[in-house]
Amino acid sequence: MENRRPIQKIKMANTNDFTWAWWANKQSASDTDDRSIMIGNRYGNTGVENLEFIKMTPSKAAFSNTNDANQVEDYVYASLPTDQWHHYAMVKSGTSYQWYVDGVAQGSPVTINYNETSPIPFFIGGDGDNKPNEYFEGFIDDVVLHNR
Repeated sequence: MENRRPIQKIKMANTNDFTWAWWANKQSASDTDDRSIMIGNRYGNTGVENLEFIKMTPSKAAFSNTNDANQVEDYVYASLPTDQWHHYAMVKSGTSYQWYVDGVAQGSPVTINYNETSPIPFFIGGDGDNKPNEYFEGFIDDVVLHNR
């Protein structure tokens, strides 16, 4: 996809619940692909914080609204297999986050205290700033966003 544009701006707070779900088929086995963005983005410098993002990568979800890289909150999960279609979902309820693969919860929910006060863009397959190693190498289909 050459023209990546935000499909909407999202605003999240500890009181906002959501479910993000999508199908993905990772085509690259490289380690750099594990930093690529399936959905969400890496964004910054729109407010007082220079690290603002919500991103789901092939190996973890990362949440940040801070100036301190040591305060980025990660939810690490098993890396996506290559050349296979699977359904992925991240469900947030309060400060509890649960990762699902093919409809099955992966481990226990994780507590993350992420709170975004300014709307940030939502991208599919990478961000719009051409950052190296951040475009997802594979296929993504049927992305759905629910606010509950």
